[in-house]
Amino acid sequence: MTVRMVRFQGWRTGLVVEAGGERVVDLVASLPAFARERPAEADLLRSLLPAPEGGWEPLVRAWAEARVAVEDFLNAAAGALEAGPTEGWVAHDLDQVALEAPLPSRELRIFAAGGNFADHVARIQARRGEPVTAEEVAHRAQEEKRAGAPPWGFLVVPGLVRGDGATVEPPRGTRYLDYEAEVAAVLAEGGRDLSPEQVRFWAVAPFNDLSLRDGQEGGEAIDRGHYTWALSKNFESGKSCGPWLTVADRLAVDRLEVRCHVNGALRQEFSTAAMLYSFDELAAFLSRFVELRPGDVITSGTGAGTALDSGRDRYLRPGDLVEVEVSGFGRLRNRVAG
Repeated sequence: MTVRMVRFQGWRTGLVVEAGGERVVDLVASLPAFARERPAEADLLRSLLPAPEGGWEPLVRAWAEARVAVEDFLNAAAGALEAGPTEGWVAHDLDQVALEAPLPSRELRIFAAGGNFADHVARIQARRGEPVTAEEVAHRAQEEKRAGAPPWGFLVVPGLVRGDGATVEPPRGTRYLDYEAEVAAVLAEGGRDLSPEQVRFWAVAPFNDLSLRDGQEGGEAIDRGHYTWALSKNFESGKSCGPWLTVADRLAVDRLEVRCHVNGALRQEFSTAAMLYSFDELAAFLSRFVELRPGDVITSGTGAGTALDSGRDRYLRPGDLVEVEVSGFGRLRNRVAG
């Protein structure tokens, strides 16, 4: 069974249920109703999620045991909501709920890959007057990887990430606001010094790595040091994720189809199969330096079609609607303020 987890109403945990339409069931608030049918499973879920706004790391760690309880909760909720009255089940229509970024925790980390698709890199270089084919970029990357070259990327501040439907408000004076469709993959297990074969993922969601490109387009730099990169990738409302985390067994994270539309026009279309460093390789690399934890997030990087690699006429303007879709895992929508 596919499980769709959301954050709503101040970081509360919700599950999306099909019951006469899509409904968001408040997991913790509905546990007393669930306990009438499955007391032991309700106790298990209560022990893993003791607070309505709590982190999901205990649930991720115990997923092998908790999965059946969550699926039974979904089935019981769907049956109760279809039959009505709800008798203790707390649910809301999905389209009436303001969704927040469905991150497992504010304390866990988001590791973002950069320059991870050959066509994106090749087109950036072409705009800079350094023509190269995507095939040449990919070949060079494979040679560098065999020689031990690391991937590159950056950290995202979790508290800055917004959810589906949130408005993007770039900093005052921004001229070049870019979209970057990506996939966020959530680790099922942690550890140090992992091999790629040891890495497992728990859930995925669409992710928009919105970026400030003023410095790269010859505009005013943010500062004179490392903040230039950090702040161009970490500004208030500058990342979005959602609408939900999709939890499923045997997630094939390296074969996901991604699309980005701006005002209904297709801008990006690519597959995570084209990642230069796979999710598994990225996690293994990171585990050399930090103890990865269940619930940590790794983002894929983006494919070709961004404004940076396509031309200045593609940058976002006030009022633009950006939609990032991962086939089978939801569509994330955000509009630029103005």
